[in-house]
Amino acid sequence: MSTGAPSLAAALETVAASLPKRFLQACAGRPAQRIVRVERPVDLPRHLLGLLAGTSPGVRHYWRDRRGHFEAVGLGAAATFAGRPGLTIPAVLRLLADADDAVRIYGGTAFAPSSAEVAAEGAWEAFGPSWFVLPLVEFRHENGHAFVALQGLPEGPETPESLARDAADTLHAVARACDAASSGEPASRAFHVTQRTDAPDYDGWCRMVRRALDRIRSDAFAKVVLARETRFRLDAAPDPFEIARRLSATATHAYQFCLQPREGCAFVGASPEQLYRRRGAMLRTEAVAGTRPRGASKAEDAAFAQALLRSGKDRREHGFVADAILGVLGEAGATIVNKDDVSVLPLPTCQHLYQPIKAALPGNLSDADLLHRLHPTPAVGGFPSAESIRAIAELEPFERGWYAGPVGWIARRSAEFAVAIRSGLVTGDVVTVLSGAGIVDGSVPDDEWREIETKMTAFLSVLAGAT
Repeated sequence: MSTGAPSLAAALETVAASLPKRFLQACAGRPAQRIVRVERPVDLPRHLLGLLAGTSPGVRHYWRDRRGHFEAVGLGAAATFAGRPGLTIPAVLRLLADADDAVRIYGGTAFAPSSAEVAAEGAWEAFGPSWFVLPLVEFRHENGHAFVALQGLPEGPETPESLARDAADTLHAVARACDAASSGEPASRAFHVTQRTDAPDYDGWCRMVRRALDRIRSDAFAKVVLARETRFRLDAAPDPFEIARRLSATATHAYQFCLQPREGCAFVGASPEQLYRRRGAMLRTEAVAGTRPRGASKAEDAAFAQALLRSGKDRREHGFVADAILGVLGEAGATIVNKDDVSVLPLPTCQHLYQPIKAALPGNLSDADLLHRLHPTPAVGGFPSAESIRAIAELEPFERGWYAGPVGWIARRSAEFAVAIRSGLVTGDVVTVLSGAGIVDGSVPDDEWREIETKMTAFLSVLAGAT
C-alpha cells in the first residue's frame, strides 16, 4: 500500500495542515461530552509500528488483531480513564453511548484485585487497576483501508484549540520521522542484555509447583496456573515499540499490543489467546490450554500434536477452561450457538489444545459484565477460580500486575480483548517477561519449567538477538 517514505512524509504534512482545522469546525456546536472524530484516508505503510519511531515519548499505544484485519497506532490522549475497572469501564461505555461506530477506546486491566492494589504503588503504578485511552491521533488499517483520525471532546480537560495544536505537532513529528527514515538515519538505538534474573529460579520453581500439587491432592483446588518472572537488564533503555516491532516479525496468529501510559513505562506482548470478541449481540471466545513444542520436522510436529490430543493430563486441564467458560455464559443467559471439537492450535514455537465457542448474548449484558464474568479463565488462573487466585497470590514471589489480564478495545457496538500472556513490562532499562504453566495432578515441575521456556521463546530471541 505504501508509495514510499518521502511521499508519506509529504502526505502527513498535508494532513497536519488540514485535519486540525476540520476538527475545530466539527467541535462547533457539539455537546460537551460527545466525542468528535474527523479522519482522512492516507496511503500508510503496511506495518504501522514504524510510524512510532522518533515520536513523542508520552502516551502511545499499538494494537493489531491476530487475523491482521485491524491495526491501530495511537499518539497522545484526548481522554484517559484510570482506576478500578468497576468505575472506569462503565465510564468508557457511557462516553461511547452516542459515539461514532469508528471510535475505539483502548486499554486493559490488572490480572486480579490483589494485582491492582500492588499496581497502585509498584512497577505497575503507571497502569494501576485499569487504564483506557481515547487516542488524540490515530493511524489505522481496517479491512483494506488506511486512514488517520483526530479525536477529542469539545469541552474536555483540554480545549479544542489545544487538542488541535497538539495533534498538528504530533503529525509534523511523525512526518519528520518518516523523512529521516527515508534518509537512512537510524530509527532506534541498539540495545544489549547485560543481566538475566528468574523469579523464582529453577529450585524455587520446583518447590512452588510441589506446594501447589500438595494442595491439589488435598482437594484445595483442581488446577492453578503458576507464572515465572524473568527480568532482563539492558545496557540502555529501549524503545518499547522497537521491542514490539521485533516481536511482530515472528508473531503469527497473535494479538500484538504495546500500551505506554507515560514515558519510561510500557506493557508489550504478542498473545495467541482471545478472551472474547463481540459484534452486536454475537460473542466469540475460546478455550485454550495444554502445551507441546513444535517439532523439527513434519513427522515430529504431528507426533507432538497427537501426544497433546491423547494426553489425559492436558485434556483435563483444557476441560477446566472450556467448562468454566460455558458455565459462565450459561449463568449470564447466553445461548451457545456453536462449540467446535477440541483441536490443536499450532503457533510458531508451541501448540495448544483449542476449542472455539460462539454465543448469542442477552440484551442487558454489557462489556463491563463480560469482562467481569469471563476473566480470569482457568487458562490463566485455575479452577475453582477464587481458590486458585488466592493460591497464586500466596505462592508466586512477585506481583503479576497486568500480566494475563484483559487487553483490547471497546467501541459502541463491538469490542475485542486478548488475554495478555506472552507479555512483558518495560520500565527504563529493564524488560520483565512473564509466562505461566497450568498445574494439575500429574504435572512435573521440570516439564512445566521447560514449557515456560518454550512460551518465552519469542521474547528470548528478540532480546538475545538485540544488536
